[in-house]
Amino acid sequence: MNLRSYYQKIRETADGLEAGDVWVESLATPDGGKAGVFTQVSRQLAAKLIVDGKARLANAESAEVFERRRASMQLQAPGVERMVVTLAADTKAKKPKE
Repeated sequence: MNLRSYYQKIRETADGLEAGDVWVESLATPDGGKAGVFTQVSRQLAAKLIVDGKARLANAESAEVFERRRASMQLQAPGVERMVVTLAADTKAKKPKE
């Protein structure tokens, strides 16, 4: 793979996108990528995902439907914006047998 042309293609794709964050829709990939997941990302990351074939630019209707669904979920659970998870090591862990 020619890295110069790869990064040039990413720059050209990023220049073609609108300013600010954009919505992308994931594509199914051989390494386990799930299709149909909407994400709002920066122009540069969106361009990289598009060039790599891992996502496509989401159309305005799909992104709007997703945004409305996300907003309604936040209204159903006000004040729940993130979850904090604490992992603690087991202090009584046994040493492996040799």
